[in-house]
Amino acid sequence: MQEKESKPEEKSKTGEVSAAEEKPETNKQETDKPNGKDNGQSQSAPQHNQKPREVFVIEDDQVTRKMLEAILSQKGYHVITASNGREALSKVQSWSPEVCIADINMPIMSGIEFLREFRKKKEFLHVPIIFLTAQRDKHSVVRAASLGIDGYIGKPVNFDLLVKKINEVCQPRARAKRLENIKSTLINTILRLNAQKKKLQDELNQKSQHFSKVKEQEQKRLNQLMRQQGNDEAKKREISVMRQKMKKHQEDFNFYVQKMKKSIGKVQTEIDQYKSNLKSISEMLEQRSVKEPQ
Repeated sequence: MQEKESKPEEKSKTGEVSAAEEKPETNKQETDKPNGKDNGQSQSAPQHNQKPREVFVIEDDQVTRKMLEAILSQKGYHVITASNGREALSKVQSWSPEVCIADINMPIMSGIEFLREFRKKKEFLHVPIIFLTAQRDKHSVVRAASLGIDGYIGKPVNFDLLVKKINEVCQPRARAKRLENIKSTLINTILRLNAQKKKLQDELNQKSQHFSKVKEQEQKRLNQLMRQQGNDEAKKREISVMRQKMKKHQEDFNFYVQKMKKSIGKVQTEIDQYKSNLKSISEMLEQRSVKEPQ
């Protein structure tokens, strides 16, 4: 009888051991389950083991600027701020951001003026730019799009949408699309500047031809007066006035020529700058196509 009673006890002990062995496996499965909250953070901000993205916030309104800095910092970004475009250009002399967030309408230097100067520097061609805009700034957004922006967020700012946009524009595909858009913009800009340069040159040529004719006529009149002057005091005074008039015309024309040549030179400098940037972008796109053949 004792032997029969001992067997159920052994069986019971065996059952307890089996349950104990299964329990850690259940706990392990529960531990391995993803945490929904953590996943949400990983989609909206940089991973903890990654270097924080450096975001440049350019906003003239202090309250909005401080709010952007605080919230983006909480999301895991490294944020640098500026209150206008001129200050922003000064700061990027020694630092290159990964993405810029700029208000369109700012004093001293607007977002569009900043964008135009920023894109002239080849080292910043790859940097995405997101504009913050009010409903009334739609016309400015269209202008900015022609200069190569990566998107815009309306005011008041939806921060979840802004973070999503930041992550989108930092993706490799978005970078390639940005370079293609900027390349197209640069080509159109170079064509426009060449047309502007030709217009200035044509105007200078026309003015030069007109001045040459006027000068020739004035010289003929002066020669005629000199042949007729004799001892005539009136003729002598007329000759003196004529010479002063011719001198003034020459000075005015020389000033005009210098001004026009300066304008033409300025346009040519812009053309050379944009051509250099176009070459850099073409090389970037070519390198990308070699690395990622279709």
